[in-house]
Amino acid sequence: MENSTPGQNRCVMTGDDPKLFVVDWDATDASAFQARAERDVVFVHFDNCEMRIVEGCRDASLAGRFGTYRAPTYTSGSLESFSMRTSDDVAAKLPLGFATLGGEVSQGKALELSYFVAGTATATRDVFARADLADNPKCADATHVVWAYGLGAYELASKESSQVAGGAAVAGVGAEASHDREKSALRRAGKLEDCSKVDNFACRVPIRVTLRRIEEGTTPPPAVGTAAPAPGQPDLSGVQASMQAVQYRASAEQKFMAHDGAGCLSDLDLADRADPQGKMGRLELRARCEMRAGRCDEGKAHYAEARRAWHRDNNPTGLASDATVEHEVDQLAMQECPSAGGGGKSGQNRALELTQKVMQASMRKDTNACVEHGNELDRLASQPTTDPTLQRLAAAGLQQAARCAGAGGRCVEAKKFYFTFAKLFMNANDDMAASAFEQNIPSCRGR
Repeated sequence: MENSTPGQNRCVMTGDDPKLFVVDWDATDASAFQARAERDVVFVHFDNCEMRIVEGCRDASLAGRFGTYRAPTYTSGSLESFSMRTSDDVAAKLPLGFATLGGEVSQGKALELSYFVAGTATATRDVFARADLADNPKCADATHVVWAYGLGAYELASKESSQVAGGAAVAGVGAEASHDREKSALRRAGKLEDCSKVDNFACRVPIRVTLRRIEEGTTPPPAVGTAAPAPGQPDLSGVQASMQAVQYRASAEQKFMAHDGAGCLSDLDLADRADPQGKMGRLELRARCEMRAGRCDEGKAHYAEARRAWHRDNNPTGLASDATVEHEVDQLAMQECPSAGGGGKSGQNRALELTQKVMQASMRKDTNACVEHGNELDRLASQPTTDPTLQRLAAAGLQQAARCAGAGGRCVEAKKFYFTFAKLFMNANDDMAASAFEQNIPSCRGR
């Protein structure tokens, strides 16, 4: 199929940011992509509609160094479908999967893709420059970044051509249609029937990616400032500069929330250029972003400066002692500074993320996901630490992971999680932990 006329001419893309279905990915590929996308933007080599992830193009010690993805924005969405009767159709509509799926189209056969896009995650940065990746030689092979990706569910079916309606949208999935798809299903991911539910956890697999080319060289920063007013017109440059600074600060806060520390600092630099007088008011946010960007010493110094100024202006009893400020700085550093145990994030942030994932997996009764995230949480919690917040977050997640694993019959893992929880939260010895496990995870009693 690759050597056929459609195969050789299948990648005629319009526009700068090609949008491509990834229904050729299997469950392992999709899971690996999502795991990477939770920590960093994903760089790929894309040529002639062949795409592969550039595995080493990231910083193992600092999550989000080259950018991250914002939390997905979910919409009501709708169920849609299109059909492919010829290899030309497959080449045009599923170019990434042409090599594996093109051969399915034969005399009297057709492919039909039904899909539901429930939400989209976009990168925190709009432009990616080659110079920003220069110190990582493993990025040299990257040509594009996955700038956005859609989440949902899909089913790809092979049918008799007479059964397929040409490209029409589908209003719903009835019992007969589901049965027909079941008989002829080639690939599926997620559950289309769950996409209309509020808790649509089974409608959050990658379906389509939007690629953006890496810019060669360096990218100049956006212009800051305004043109001189026309003769006779009032000078509003100060007001406009202040509005620019507010916008850049809002963008910086969004990137901070998405763990893009370096991107946050870039926006704060622009805010400081637009409004130098407001720099002190942005100093605490700058300190937090410096910590998330791995510049912990600078972040500590700036946070101490910001806290001394706050105490000077707001503490009616006078200046806070150096010990008070030092304690505040140490607490923030534990919360924000990356650590090896946190996978390039702070231990607290990583523990919170994993605990949230365990809770979500437990809600949808996904035992395998509970065990996967529970194992990561157990490794994080088992490392030597004096951070009580990390231990408290990890304990909550491990307790729920034990319940979820036990309910799914994974009693070995449930016992491991519960023992770590009991030691962290109750300071229990093995006998106490075993007794509590028998009482609180009855599904694993005696197992």
